[in-house]
Amino acid sequence: HILRTYYGHSHGVRNICFNKLGDKFLTTSYDRWIKLYDTETGKVIWRGTSGILPFNAKFYPENENEFLCGQKNKIAVQWDMRYNRIIQKYDEHL
Repeated sequence: HILRTYYGHSHGVRNICFNKLGDKFLTTSYDRWIKLYDTETGKVIWRGTSGILPFNAKFYPENENEFLCGQKNKIAVQWDMRYNRIIQKYDEHL
């Protein structure tokens, strides 16, 4: 049975990734937004978009303020949520 429903995207959710403690999770969506949720309250804590469809997002193991995300344009990007910006692009997949 369903324990909880989370709202926040205008299109379907593509991927979900929990942090180590399970108290937060990242979602990527077909609406091109990446969102960070508080697992307990269901509130969106952070959101960001590069304007490109994100495929998945994974927390950086050394710092949960950062995550990496693969995108439809064949570029992986590293976000820092503290500054709400992409801090690194990995484009060797082109």
